Amino acid sequence: MRLTRFYLPDDLHREIGETAAAAGHTVSEEIRLRCERRSLVFADATTQRLADAVALVVQRTKPLADANAYRTFRLALEKLLANFDGNLRDGKADSDAAMEAVGFALGATSRQ
Repeated sequence: MRLTRFYLPDDLHREIGETAAAAGHTVSEEIRLRCERRSLVFADATTQRLADAVALVVQRTKPLADANAYRTFRLALEKLLANFDGNLRDGKADSDAAMEAVGFALGATSRQ
């Protein structure tokens, strides 16, 4: 792994920091996750936002870990797709929707 330094606008750094804190990891980890998610690039913004949101659900639920993780992933993905709005103005809203779907699925599977 290599150390890379670069400057971010204050508002972007703050947003990345908030997302990282909510997910329980560091700013560096969040930046790496975002870079990895961006390796899939789609021609239109709506498809890209949906792919990014699905990638976030996968990263948070680790669906191949075990049967319960897969159930959580499936529920989160169903919730995300049911609530996905392709006309959202920014990717943050899609990230919020993905995290809400994961939270919903984690709660549902913990009650089973």
